[in-house]
Amino acid sequence: MKAWWIALVLIACGAPARGRIGYVVTATDDTPSGRAAVGRAIGAGDDVAGDGFVMRLDDAGRARVAATAGVAAVRPIVADEKLGKLPDTSPVSVRIDLYDDATPAELDAVAAWIAAHGGSVGAKAARSIDATIATSMLHALAETAEVRWIEALEAR
Repeated sequence: MKAWWIALVLIACGAPARGRIGYVVTATDDTPSGRAAVGRAIGAGDDVAGDGFVMRLDDAGRARVAATAGVAAVRPIVADEKLGKLPDTSPVSVRIDLYDDATPAELDAVAAWIAAHGGSVGAKAARSIDATIATSMLHALAETAEVRWIEALEAR
């Protein structure tokens, strides 16, 4: 129970969980084969529309990935890049995807964040949450270190 509260406090304050934050990793060879080679080298398969690999890393992981041959840049992902196409209406039903390394405590903490900010939590899977939340809260939710992507359920 104690770890759950600590995770909730970290999310509420906007602090990265366990020192890991999301990064976009780009390849120097911006061709499909060049990106695939970098993906294999860094152990990532999530090449987002050819824009780069989205990974959650701690400082040591970031340094390791940045030093990998073929990597052009490792830059923090910003909240706006975590938001898919969303309707202008509020509240909105969304799917919130967490990073592949998300723990059950982090999933619970994100669900608690949603509830604490006036949203309602629907279905939960190992690394995602369906929720209904005010559109005005989505940017703040995307700023949390656990959230990888948010999109409207209707967009799926």
